[in-house]
Amino acid sequence: MVAFGANLWKMPEYRFFPQALGAALFLAWVRLRDEPGPFLPGRSWVGLALLGAAWALATMAALLWSPWLGAIAAGLAAWAVIELSGGTLLLKTLGPALAVCLTILPPPLALDERLSIFLRDVATSLSSRLLDFVGVVHAVSGNVLELPGERLFVEEACSGIRSVVFVTTFTVFYFFWRRRPPVALLAAIPLALVFVLLGNVLRIAGGAWLKAATGIDLLTGAPHELLSIVLVAVYIGLVISLEKWLCPQTPKTVRPAAKASVFQGLHAPRLPTVSWILVVAFAFTAALSFSKGWAKWRDEPGAVVLEPTEFTEDRVFTLPEELAGWTRFDSGTPAVNRIETLGLSSTSWLYRWHDTVAVVAFDYPIHGYHDVADCYSRTGWTIMRKAFVPSEPRAFVELDMRRDRAVQSGLWFATFDASGASLDRSTVGREFISRFLEFGMPQGVSYRVQVLVTGEELPDEARRQAARTLLLAATEELSKQLNDRP
Repeated sequence: MVAFGANLWKMPEYRFFPQALGAALFLAWVRLRDEPGPFLPGRSWVGLALLGAAWALATMAALLWSPWLGAIAAGLAAWAVIELSGGTLLLKTLGPALAVCLTILPPPLALDERLSIFLRDVATSLSSRLLDFVGVVHAVSGNVLELPGERLFVEEACSGIRSVVFVTTFTVFYFFWRRRPPVALLAAIPLALVFVLLGNVLRIAGGAWLKAATGIDLLTGAPHELLSIVLVAVYIGLVISLEKWLCPQTPKTVRPAAKASVFQGLHAPRLPTVSWILVVAFAFTAALSFSKGWAKWRDEPGAVVLEPTEFTEDRVFTLPEELAGWTRFDSGTPAVNRIETLGLSSTSWLYRWHDTVAVVAFDYPIHGYHDVADCYSRTGWTIMRKAFVPSEPRAFVELDMRRDRAVQSGLWFATFDASGASLDRSTVGREFISRFLEFGMPQGVSYRVQVLVTGEELPDEARRQAARTLLLAATEELSKQLNDRP
């Protein structure tokens, strides 16, 4: 759980999680204070089953070192303790606090990242329309607003992903604290997200208009952060108003006689004699988790450090004149064929096959795994199709992209590690694993080869097959050179 908190802290949109945990504890205290009880112990077999499942997940989390899975195991263990201590009534009492805790658990399949990309696209599109309405001359390139002599990038903070997670958690907490029905909460969450989206559209369009009209910049630096705080305060006020609108009736609460303690009526969990087996099992898992955590802290204290002897500036990678039926030529890379790269170094070549021109790029070294499709989607390209190809001898990813009606491209890329092993996998598989293991792919060093074919139309099947063959041949050649140490 310590590793889980450290991982959350690395994600700016989840850095409010200590406050969320405090809100959950407050909500639990309020509900226990107002519930007269008594809390009768629940069914032992249900509690034991939940503890057994929690132990199995905790052990798997320790073996795989998956803090995300460990958090789920902790939730199951809490459910088991609630069932054994107070049964259904205690679960109903503490359920709202558990719901608040669930909001800080990053969803599987990187759904929050998908939401971030979606919000960026929508915020950019709506901001552009608003700028058209007020007469500000601009152009849109991906998530970049281009003003005369100025480029404004719509980053994650502007798109609202950070506010979305916080406002969702606040909405869940506030509606449960006010004892509003679940139906009202389900209606409030999407409306709260609309508040965030519209607020950020006004921020982006207003900031762009102010920049163009007066030169004042509210979209970067301290003014941007201050504006974010103001907007979050506005969102909180709107959620409070929304609760009044959805539920105009004041909630009727019957306050019981004062109790000596909020824990009055609670019982220690009643476990059968065989439960000592679970005690030993959890002790074993605790020791395993501690040893794994100590080893990771000792052996991986920081980011990956690249060996300088392997990546000197004079390291040269080359591709032959003839490769997989393609012919290399040198005339400079066309601007429209500009390839997005992320590594410390990048080398590109131009190849021709009949009347088709392709750009081949070698991008290296890259920390961890990076899906280059995200780079293209942020710089003006629309991903129309994305397919994982589990080919032999190595897998790769194929994209169909469009920048506008006159520019369409096919992109093929393959990612591999220092030994030449393929790192690409299906989008669902990769994103599931990225949540399953420490919220991200293993932070090793990777290398990527890309082939980009651009024209007025998407490549036909013959050109696609030729591009796939070129990618595999280039990948094999560069992988050999990478492992051929001077």
